Amino acid sequence: MNGNIAAPPQFVDAANLDFHLAAGSAAIESGASAGAPRSDFDRRHRPLDGNLDGVRVPDIGAFEYAPPGAHTR
Repeated sequence: MNGNIAAPPQFVDAANLDFHLAAGSAAIESGASAGAPRSDFDRRHRPLDGNLDGVRVPDIGAFEYAPPGAHTR
């Protein structure tokens, strides 16, 4: 992986300023751990296991994706 993503971010509702990531977004678990904040703008712990593969990687963006069944702490 070269660090570039050429895909729409798939926000929940960007037209109404909801910039949470929708399921299937390429930004889920595509961030870098170095320097990543420990919480998102919802004050949720990051990183979460956004794709439920057992590995926690930060998402790209201000909000960490939390799928049903994800541990948020």
